[in-house]
Order: sequence, then structure tokens, then C-alpha cells
Amino acid sequence: MQGGLWITVVSVRLNKEEEKAINGYATLTGQPVTQLLKQALLREIEDKVDYTIGVEALEEHKKDPQTFTIAEVAEELGIDLCAIG
Repeated sequence: MQGGLWITVVSVRLNKEEEKAINGYATLTGQPVTQLLKQALLREIEDKVDYTIGVEALEEHKKDPQTFTIAEVAEELGIDLCAIG
């Protein structure tokens, strides 16, 4: 345990080509392999979540295609766009 938090260790099996590519990229970027793999996986998860939200929003828009301009939304919320900048 480090700093009161549990640390999970995950093993990943790589063939020689994958290992060479990943290690080469780590060397090129100056980052540890573990950091690169963790960032890549978290980015993939975020992309999938964003995609799913986008698909759901598109389906919702198909059901109710009404849209509003920025000016209409600002007026509804009582925001003076000229005062913003």
C-alpha cells in the first residue's frame, strides 16, 4: 500500500513487435511504458464514453429536432453577450 491507496498491477502480454514499438515510443517521448499504456487506455475509455454520449444526443435530437441559437439561450438565461467580451 502506498499513501493509503491500493495499487493494482496489470500484466500485459506483448509479442516482440509490440514490445519493440511500445518501448521505442516510450524512448521517443521520454515517458515510462506504464504511463503511456495507462494514458492510452484512459483516452480510449474517454473516447468511447464521448462517442456513446454523442450517439445518445443525436438520437434525442432526432426525436425532438428543435434547436436554439446562442443568442436565444443567452436571452433565456439573462446573459448579456455584449458584456462578455
